[in-house]
Amino acid sequence: IQQVQTKFIFDRYMDQLEVPDMAPLAEERYQTERDKYARVDEKRLGSHILFACPPGCPRDEVRPTAEEVMLKLNQGEKFETMVAQYSSDEGTKRKGGRFSFWMAQGDPRLSPHFLAGLFSIEEVGGYSDIVETEFGLHIIRLDEIQDAYYRPFEEVREEIIDALEGEYRELAGKEFKARYLLSDEVRIDGEAMEEIFAPYKTE
Repeated sequence: IQQVQTKFIFDRYMDQLEVPDMAPLAEERYQTERDKYARVDEKRLGSHILFACPPGCPRDEVRPTAEEVMLKLNQGEKFETMVAQYSSDEGTKRKGGRFSFWMAQGDPRLSPHFLAGLFSIEEVGGYSDIVETEFGLHIIRLDEIQDAYYRPFEEVREEIIDALEGEYRELAGKEFKARYLLSDEVRIDGEAMEEIFAPYKTE
């Protein structure tokens, strides 16, 4: 009964809670926490040559071929030619080894090792070292870079206001509950509770 009564009071309080206008604070929050609300991280496009070798495959037998291809590329051999001749990834092989989507750090679609290799390349057109993933060995080429940038305030304004209103409600709820914390020594006055809840009772 105590829990039901407490929940009733809390829900009623939250329903009637007046949230102040957060618009002025939103612009301030945009300035102080732009990384959280507005930053779009750097993205990259890349291509690769896959020398397939899943778990259990003896990679020492595959690595000499990958190293030979790496040497040819560094000597000026055309990347697309090496893709057509050596790559085991049929999905990208038809496109010269090129992936069709932008990739960012932490992208769940790709192995962290693959992403580390892609983002280690210093300039467009450059190659990674030979990278190992669960699929085998890769030689990765960096094709394009989309630099990190910040979305303008107007684009994220409502998102920030929603977050601020949520924070306000959460803090107000915690403060309200803290005022009515009960210890083991507390005893509920039944008559007083009946009087308090009388206006809310239905027949």
